[in-house]
Amino acid sequence: MMKRLFKLWGVCTAIMLCGVLVAGCGGGGGGGGGGSSDSPTVSDPAPTVVYTTPVNNATDVGTASKITVTFSEAMNAASVVADNSFQINGANVSLSGISYDSTNKIATITPPAALGAGQTYTVRVNAVVQDTSGKAMQSAYTWTFTTGATVGVAPQLASKAPVAGAINVGTNTAIAMSFTKPMDINTFNSSAFTLQKTSDASTVAGTFSIIGQVVIFTPSAPLTASTQYTATVTTQAKDTSGIALAAPAPWSFTTGSGADATPPEVVKVGDVWQVSPTGTVADLRPPMSIAFNEPVYPFLFGTIDGKPVEVTFDYSPAGTTTVTMTPTADRAPGTYTTGVAVSDLAHNKSYTYTWSFTIVAP
Repeated sequence: MMKRLFKLWGVCTAIMLCGVLVAGCGGGGGGGGGGSSDSPTVSDPAPTVVYTTPVNNATDVGTASKITVTFSEAMNAASVVADNSFQINGANVSLSGISYDSTNKIATITPPAALGAGQTYTVRVNAVVQDTSGKAMQSAYTWTFTTGATVGVAPQLASKAPVAGAINVGTNTAIAMSFTKPMDINTFNSSAFTLQKTSDASTVAGTFSIIGQVVIFTPSAPLTASTQYTATVTTQAKDTSGIALAAPAPWSFTTGSGADATPPEVVKVGDVWQVSPTGTVADLRPPMSIAFNEPVYPFLFGTIDGKPVEVTFDYSPAGTTTVTMTPTADRAPGTYTTGVAVSDLAHNKSYTYTWSFTIVAP
């Protein structure tokens, strides 16, 4: 039986190894983009789209949603914020509706009016956008989504790490917050999130970043050892439709005696596969899930046959992390092999873990 390879990779400190039926990868996406982007493997690759919101083939998208595009590398802002860089349903987006976040490499498109209810939209990133060295994307990139009937529902904090009540947390940890909807990173500041010593309410300084639907707060300096901290996300945090968090979400954890220097380990793949797992799946769109023994740094999965897919992060109260990806299109029957190497919230990298499974027609 033909062997196939899921080609998946991460952004920032996590890496998802991958492959498809073609050599080289195009795009990546913890939540999304989907369309066309075929980039050969070269020493200085051209920039690609690695993530979009809404996700490719998304449905019931809020009519007030902004559109975001995350690039694989730092981009030339002037080439991104241009009136021929993006198109929605074939019409150029006015440069007044485009902004670029150089920290997170995210372009945000604000439609001039509310999106129509129950309509399908096609967004195109033209190959005129360039990275900071002047190299343009090799080809245009497109994806589609369909709106729902309303502006959408309020986002919620789905899970977080360190988890509530955690002890012996490394003093070099970051804070990860996984939401039920894509969030607007521009709304995250000291009013939207605070990390404070519980004893005296002194506030920890830090920076915010976003990967997929996970927002990360990285303290500017190590936390104090053997100290309880209280983290709070407030209703100042908003999603890409401008809808505020449903309710404030506070929780506390306690640091240990020093920094965390232990890398994460894989504890489970799928529902039953354990060490060196293999199995047969009678499903042409099988979800892929993998669990780690501690909170891991979020990452973007990459592509399967050129189609980036959404990934969800569940930071369990037990202290583990389950990462799940569900393809949005049928996979061809065959044997697939994939692998992953990730980092924890203290940036300790794991070894590369690989596994295989076979898809048969249901």
